[in-house]
Amino acid sequence: MNNKIKILLFIFIFSGHNLWSQDRFAVINIELSKLAKTVDGLNQTIDFSASGATIPDFVRALGLNNKINVSIDPSINGHVVYNFSGVVAKDILLFLCTEYDLDIKLIGSIISIHKYRAPIIEMKYIPKEIDVKYNRKEELLSINLHNDSLFLVAKALTNITGKNIILSPKAKNVIVSTYITEMPVEASISKLAYSNGLEYSLTKDGFYLLSISQNTKSNNKKGNQKSNETQSKLNVTVENNLISVESWNANISDVLIEVSEECGENYFLLTPIEEQITMAIHSVSFEEFLLFILTGTEYSYSRNNESFYIGKKDEKGLKLTKVIQLQHRSVVDFSNYIPSSLKSELEVIEFNEQNSLIVNGSYSLILKLEEFILSVDKVVPMVIIDILIIDNKSNYTIATGISAGLSDKPVNTSVSLLPGVDVTLGAQSINQLINSFNGYGLVNLGKVTPNFYLSIKALEANGVIKVKSTPKLSTLNGSEAELTLGNTTYYYEERNDVISNQSTQNITTKQYKSLQADFKVTILPIVSGDEQVTLEITVDQSDFTGEVVDGAPPGQVTRSFSSVVRVKNGEMILLGGLEEKTKSQEARGIPILSRIPVLKWLFSSRKKEKKSSKLNIFIKPTIVY
Repeated sequence: MNNKIKILLFIFIFSGHNLWSQDRFAVINIELSKLAKTVDGLNQTIDFSASGATIPDFVRALGLNNKINVSIDPSINGHVVYNFSGVVAKDILLFLCTEYDLDIKLIGSIISIHKYRAPIIEMKYIPKEIDVKYNRKEELLSINLHNDSLFLVAKALTNITGKNIILSPKAKNVIVSTYITEMPVEASISKLAYSNGLEYSLTKDGFYLLSISQNTKSNNKKGNQKSNETQSKLNVTVENNLISVESWNANISDVLIEVSEECGENYFLLTPIEEQITMAIHSVSFEEFLLFILTGTEYSYSRNNESFYIGKKDEKGLKLTKVIQLQHRSVVDFSNYIPSSLKSELEVIEFNEQNSLIVNGSYSLILKLEEFILSVDKVVPMVIIDILIIDNKSNYTIATGISAGLSDKPVNTSVSLLPGVDVTLGAQSINQLINSFNGYGLVNLGKVTPNFYLSIKALEANGVIKVKSTPKLSTLNGSEAELTLGNTTYYYEERNDVISNQSTQNITTKQYKSLQADFKVTILPIVSGDEQVTLEITVDQSDFTGEVVDGAPPGQVTRSFSSVVRVKNGEMILLGGLEEKTKSQEARGIPILSRIPVLKWLFSSRKKEKKSSKLNIFIKPTIVY
């Protein structure tokens, strides 16, 4: 019955192919006639003779002569030896198609000629019906087999008897023949195995296992196998769509066939897999099973709707392009963090506009890359850093002594007794004081000149300056935050340039130049898993000192330190203060007399000064998600 159906299908397909060829030329004729309405060259009557010209050259000459836009596949073989007289161009093109099995495709007014490729008509495989009968009442089995597939036989016996019959991987392709009538199930299976050189056993869980006997040769689709070939073992169970597989030295193709049949999954094996595998996995999905079984091999898989395609990784059908969008991290330079084992077999492009990666490669590797990205694409904590900067400056100054001299003009008398003694006596006041002394002594002092002055000082000063700054910085975990507070001062610079040419010229350039003094804090926060923050801190501070001489650039002093500290979320730490102390002592007086005790207070002036500056920095990090 089945053979008759196959013969009828063959006759139908063969005759249909001939009908299709005739219809094809009719369609070409209709298409050329439609185009001829707009392309006059197709309707022109021509006289054309060709002897030994190739088909592409003949067609190009026809198109050039009749002004027809024509393109022909240069790989078309064959030579034209014809003499055409009074024939229109479109009939010549149709003749070439029928004579040399060509096809024509119209693209606007362009005629494209190429070799005809017949459509492939696939015949659906109709499996042979297995002749087995089962008397369920008396539990007797009848088998009539002749060159039948053992796999289909086992499947038919399982369905009709309800007894589970499984095959070893190498026994699935075995062809069996036997005739048994009205025998118990176990005895029938035993005789089936014996008559075809198979081994039969009953497992602990009630399964009938058929495998190739080690003492005989089995006839299968791959040919005879030697009796000393290593025996394989395969056990597959499926519960709630979760797969458990135990295999030892089993062929990967056999494992795929067994598992896919148990799960009812559709798959296409693009390349035969000859490798063997020993594995034990439990309760995994079919896709997870494919990842396990193909890991470490040169094979991969892809998924299209409900079907899986399996083959070598470099197969074009297994490669795909996918856009993976990052949720929490920036895609800029993200490809640098992808492990080289993944990136070497994938093409990865950063798509900054959509914060995404465009990945091209095998499906299984893209899945592994997605798994890696999922593990690192986490919410990056933000660290808010509160900085409290306190700069304390204090100074102590004491100035004492007497000074006298002549000024350019008369000096007015001024007296300050509080908070310190600062008396300046002009010539008029000094002369009045001299006049009051002259009447009581033997010596009369003369008057001083009008520009003479006398200054007496006894002053002590204390000063404290406290500057407090409270900036706040925010930065992502692992990103550096920087704070800079600057102070700029200017000094005057004059430059003279002398240029000698025919005459000497003196060019004077005057400009103000700047000097920068900054307070700079750089902090790199790193958040750990227990929400403690490691801070890498660098502090640089520079300040101006006094001018050495008038008009010179001011001096600068620089203080800096770096530290690495660890602090809990929300706690404040104090960094060691930067402290600076300055002591100075200045004395002026008449030589020798300024060193004599008691007299030195009359013939000298002295000044002592103490300065101190201390910088304290308090830092408090706060983690925000």
